Amino acid sequence: MVPKDSPLVFIAVMFCLFLSPALSDSTLGGTMDISSIQVSPGGVGKFEIYLFSLDDSELDLSVSAGSVSDLQVEVAPKTLQISGGETYSPDPAYRWVILGDKYVRIYPVYVYVRVPQKITKNHYVIPVTVSGSTSLETSSEGGVVQKVVQVLQYNLAVTVPGETYPTDEPTIEEEFGFGEIDIPAYTLPSLSSIGSAVSQILSGGSPSSSYEENEDGDEGQPSSSEDTANPKSVPSGYIVMEEQDNDSLVTFGLAALILVLLATIFFLLKK
Repeated sequence: MVPKDSPLVFIAVMFCLFLSPALSDSTLGGTMDISSIQVSPGGVGKFEIYLFSLDDSELDLSVSAGSVSDLQVEVAPKTLQISGGETYSPDPAYRWVILGDKYVRIYPVYVYVRVPQKITKNHYVIPVTVSGSTSLETSSEGGVVQKVVQVLQYNLAVTVPGETYPTDEPTIEEEFGFGEIDIPAYTLPSLSSIGSAVSQILSGGSPSSSYEENEDGDEGQPSSSEDTANPKSVPSGYIVMEEQDNDSLVTFGLAALILVLLATIFFLLKK
């Protein structure tokens, strides 16, 4: 059976036969219909590689695929034995390719590609290597000598549409549906502003409104007379005094001042 819908098969085979100098000592050849496919996330794609031999002797083949991140790649079969030769009367039980006016039997190898639901990129390349060897006569030292006939290399392209993810692990935003929380910057008032507020309290006044700026130039949160009416709305770091406490605070301040003056006079007299 001749593969249909494969106009490049004959051209590829003729290229191998006439343009490759290595084929003068080799009997291994191969071709394929499609070298690029598109697979949706979570889907499975398939490539077909057709291998053949131009010699009647048996040829041992080994097929392997390189490891590709994200993708799961399987080759079937990984090893096989083929025999070739040309004929004018192909057996319909097998698959054949036409070379001129003759037929050469081809052996299909399948490369399956499984794509995960989450991918890190949209384009992948899978390297596939086919190596062939034939058994020679027993050497004088004993044992069978293996001779590598040819190595074929294919680069299979896979395109996966859709969104890409940097890693397979979900981020916090994907898990819980939120991102970073912006917290407004706030700087505690400086010592000078606190001292000014205490001085106003000692003099019987009330703390005036104040603004502090942080090192980056961003304004902090203000405090005002309206804020002092509700202690819960006053930022941490501000001292709020009730009006009824002013008299006791003034008395305490005067007593402290008198003690300091007496201590100073005693120290000077002792000298």
